[in-house]
Amino acid sequence: MNQTKNAVAYARYSTIGQNEQSPEQQFKVCGEYAERNGYNIIEYYQDDAKTGTNDNRPDFQRMIADSRAKQFQYVIVYKLDRFSRDRYDSAHYKAKLKKNGIKVLSAMENISEGPEGIILESVLEGMAEHFSKNLSQNVRRGMDSNASQFLCVGGNRTFGLKVVDKKFVPDPETAPIALKVFEMYAKGSTPQEILKYLNDNHVKSVYGKDFQQNNVYNILKNPRYKGSYTYKGTETPGIIPAIVSPELFDQVQNMMAKKKKAPARAKAVDEKYLLSGITRCGYCERTVIGVSGTSKTHNRKHFYYRCSAGNHRDESGKPYKCGLKSNRKQNFEDFAIEKTLELLTPECIDDIANRIVELCIREREDKSAVTALESRLKKAKREEQNLLKALKAGKAINTLLEELERVEAEQRDIEREIIREKSKYPLLTVDKVKFFLERFTKGDVKDFFFREKLVDTFIKKIELHNDKITIWYTVQDGYFVAYPRVCFSHGLAGAEGIEPSTYGFGDRRSTG
Repeated sequence: MNQTKNAVAYARYSTIGQNEQSPEQQFKVCGEYAERNGYNIIEYYQDDAKTGTNDNRPDFQRMIADSRAKQFQYVIVYKLDRFSRDRYDSAHYKAKLKKNGIKVLSAMENISEGPEGIILESVLEGMAEHFSKNLSQNVRRGMDSNASQFLCVGGNRTFGLKVVDKKFVPDPETAPIALKVFEMYAKGSTPQEILKYLNDNHVKSVYGKDFQQNNVYNILKNPRYKGSYTYKGTETPGIIPAIVSPELFDQVQNMMAKKKKAPARAKAVDEKYLLSGITRCGYCERTVIGVSGTSKTHNRKHFYYRCSAGNHRDESGKPYKCGLKSNRKQNFEDFAIEKTLELLTPECIDDIANRIVELCIREREDKSAVTALESRLKKAKREEQNLLKALKAGKAINTLLEELERVEAEQRDIEREIIREKSKYPLLTVDKVKFFLERFTKGDVKDFFFREKLVDTFIKKIELHNDKITIWYTVQDGYFVAYPRVCFSHGLAGAEGIEPSTYGFGDRRSTG
């Protein structure tokens, strides 16, 4: 069965324009979109009187931080400009969310931008990844240097310890509590009982939040408490002032090892369906969803795509019936991946690269955003002059001073936005764009993240029939056309057994 698809909704209302939808209206549309597509909204984030041209938005940042807990898989916005008006901020934060398995969805738009814009975003994410790898090499060199001197190299903070001059030392306030945790466990208290003790006494984690059970386990397993410094799997004892004696620490480790269940239960398969969000049934136009089932003969789990019609009921309460057969997940996805790669010829990549660079040039030359900001700045300066005249006339001094402070702060914000707007578009070259596009032709087709990136970048939507498929690509109008009605009845339909793929990816079998 499909797992519940959890989502959050984000709304931004700048109050600058008069035609924006209110947060309530945005959330209403997001809720309707979620209900139509089977998403369960578990949280709402809202920023009022905040511009979308920068990321200085409290609830937006809270949403990005919350994504690390991986409690939701989608962020739903009314339109994508509610997420960000800055393409480069948008690419940056979408990449952050994607690392946590989260995708941004627009309730009112099929795709975020024109074809060139979608690929440009992919190129920018690739450039950010390339830069990040180079940066991480320099960071690792610095970390290795610090580790050779047994200094703090960053990373997660440790409850009970603090860092002074890059060295770990006990925190007088929390070190005794860490010791208490070890003593309680050694005397037979369960992690749940320790957690209750910490929360009943209003003890907070190093990040100022209530303790969770995994926090307790992290304390009990951390060798820093017995004075050991660890880096890249190497443990050096006697470096950090010990909070817990080595004997007590070892006793707790032995107790935890004995209580650990063996053999460990196999984790449930968390299967990902690459094409579920973009595939429609060719017969009833409902969404095609990913499902799984276990065969009666071999007791093996198999994965399929099928029409979601069966999830809906007619007026009499009976499930809708649709003529679309179930399709094997692996074969369907392999087919879409292979046909997409076939279209990325050197000539096509040249054409795309040139169009991307042309888009960057057009956006750099588009002064409309700067003109609008400069108009706002002139208005704020006129307002400032009027306030100064009123002050000279001795009118309501305290009130006017507060208003003047507000106007001056607004001017500073606008001036920063103007600087940002003028400098935010990088001047990409054709060679740079081609370099990142050519990476798609050299990727590992068995790697899930490569497949996911290829689909997100190039495939707009798919229409599925029992004997044909139509793929609409984001790159059209001179790049290449949608792949027209390809017959694949021999490779996709049917639910009996598992057969080798016929699409050039070797013999593939469903996982599970």
